[in-house]
Amino acid sequence: MPFWNNLLTHDTPTRGLCHTEKDGDGQDKCKGCNGVQRLFKIKKEWELQGNSKFPAKPETLHSSFLELADCAKKCVTCRIFHRALLLNQVTYRDATSLESDASHEVYAKLVEENGMIALRIDVETFGSTDWSAIVQCSDSKSVMTSKLPANAYSPDIEAQLGKWLHNCVESHWTCNAYSWSSDRNPTRLLHILSDTQVQLIESPQGHENKLKYTALSYCWGKGCTCIKTGCKCPKPEEKTGAYDELNDEDKRVIRAGKTTRGNIFSRYGGFSSSGLPATIRDAIVLTRRLQLEYIWIDSICIIQEDEDDFRKEAIKMQEAYGNAIFTICASSSFKATDSLLQERKAWSYDVRPCRFGNQWLSNTDMTFAEMQARSPLCARAWTLQEERLSPRIMFWAGQQMFWSCPEIQSNEMNLSHTSAKSAHSDTTNSPQSFLKSCTRGSEDAQHKAWQTIVESYSARRLTKPGDRFPALSGLATRYLEANKNNSDEYIAGLWRQTFQEDLGWSVFRPAARDAFPALQNMTPSWSWASLPGGTATKVKHNYENTPHFSLLKVEANSSAKFTNPIAGGAEVKSIWVRGRMREFLAKGSMSRRWDEVIRNKEGQEGYSFDDHIERAGWSSDLQAGLVVTYEPRRDVVISRLDYRQDFDRLQGGELQIRCLEISKSAMLLLERLNGSNYRRVGISHKYWPRFFDGTLPVDVRLW
Repeated sequence: MPFWNNLLTHDTPTRGLCHTEKDGDGQDKCKGCNGVQRLFKIKKEWELQGNSKFPAKPETLHSSFLELADCAKKCVTCRIFHRALLLNQVTYRDATSLESDASHEVYAKLVEENGMIALRIDVETFGSTDWSAIVQCSDSKSVMTSKLPANAYSPDIEAQLGKWLHNCVESHWTCNAYSWSSDRNPTRLLHILSDTQVQLIESPQGHENKLKYTALSYCWGKGCTCIKTGCKCPKPEEKTGAYDELNDEDKRVIRAGKTTRGNIFSRYGGFSSSGLPATIRDAIVLTRRLQLEYIWIDSICIIQEDEDDFRKEAIKMQEAYGNAIFTICASSSFKATDSLLQERKAWSYDVRPCRFGNQWLSNTDMTFAEMQARSPLCARAWTLQEERLSPRIMFWAGQQMFWSCPEIQSNEMNLSHTSAKSAHSDTTNSPQSFLKSCTRGSEDAQHKAWQTIVESYSARRLTKPGDRFPALSGLATRYLEANKNNSDEYIAGLWRQTFQEDLGWSVFRPAARDAFPALQNMTPSWSWASLPGGTATKVKHNYENTPHFSLLKVEANSSAKFTNPIAGGAEVKSIWVRGRMREFLAKGSMSRRWDEVIRNKEGQEGYSFDDHIERAGWSSDLQAGLVVTYEPRRDVVISRLDYRQDFDRLQGGELQIRCLEISKSAMLLLERLNGSNYRRVGISHKYWPRFFDGTLPVDVRLW
């Protein structure tokens, strides 16, 4: 390829890349950008020679982001690249880290994006996608060049938020229908008296006393902030320097900001907001700027480290967030001490229309899905229901605001109100999709929405094992209310009406049983909730009912009487079921090495025991999370174990597994404890149709 070798195999010197000269449009362009512009000329020559796909060869733009930022003071195209990289930073800490980088080169290369030519800007960070961005290229000069305020206190910001809110309240008649109730306020609210003074109040109730308030969804941070000694928080891990780790000063501020039995009465008389964590202070400021007087914040409106108050208030999240005028999602903060109202550096420079040849450049708009995926909120278990129970949400990201309600999604860069349906390629993950399903969806749609909730929730981090069910209780309450006509029942994260199907969950990778041992002690093994937080779980499987399985009895390991069905359902510890059962391994099964049975043909993996076709066998692989079994002249059975430790126990002969048919497409893998008592160790969705022929249903108790 002499053409390619002659034009692109050179090493671009990084010195002097900031030197600028006027281009044909009279605009300043630096030496680095001129090198990038050459890519367009080379691509054209490449195509004229009859070549097809243009190789995505990177061209050095600048020696570091710091150099790029400095060059953007003059170079018009560097301003676009500078903004593009910062716009992709949802949190301030990520943006600050990028801004301070002086050691990684910045590259540009031509790529194809949605069938169009584009520039991909990358900071060399060893494969990280966080420091990369797409710049659109168009032959039309009428490209979007948004101009937003860099100052987070700008009146333009509150004006735009006010427009979204007013438009939704006054014009979206369907959005108001998604509120939980019209006559309920949270038990307590924070009354904003002035810029610096607030007062905790016990809220009046009744339709005539309904208050307009915002609610805050945020990350506390990683680390114990309990005031009392002897708490049940996990032991602190070794410091890693992660952004969400709380240092001693963070913990002091968060503890001081909590409402406790010791300070609640003084807070009823009013107190200064200056000592509250920064995220909370700034949420109060945003609320006041909209002429709203009340806000609900968990650490202030729930008495902290008071089990009775927590128990009463934790099951009311559908009220706290479902009745708020809108929820502030602090997407830019890793922890409560991170400020929201910081300079939005992406808007430091004015960007004007500029081009490379006939290709005009413009910044791309981050989608809701991208923003949510990059926010620390998506890793915290509690924030899932805070988001999904809120009819209206303002996401405060580091460089711009996003708005979401059942009717529209919008953001500051793109103020054309996109319908909620078209704003998400996967509408099941839009912020209000769960509310929509509960309000007007079919029973099947509602159950699929619950499955989506479980898959998202199970992958999220939870500090306290005891919060496993409380952090989901508001969503469970909303789901139960939507299904009240079919006499559904909440059973430890599963539902009576879909119990057979709900039992069929699986893990993508086996978990560590000792990661959260308290969860296994307080939650039944047959519930996905027994898994450690952060375990990716799949609950959507092909399902076909079997007449051979039935739920006989639900047992709670508690003598307490619960008036709330969700709180009562969280106390379920065991169930009696009836189903067909048989041994997992056929008699005389021979253990085989994984590399002896795995097959790979045209990128498709398969398993075969054809070299010993007359003998039963099995093999397992921890990395794949699979156990494969074989019986002579039958298809292989593919199963998944839930925990890593069970692979060693199975290999060593310590783990004896039995199979329980729960549907025509799924069977539980069980370990016998004693008598008729069993616990779940895995699942199989791939076994031959007559696997249970000749076996009779038996009654077993699952813990």
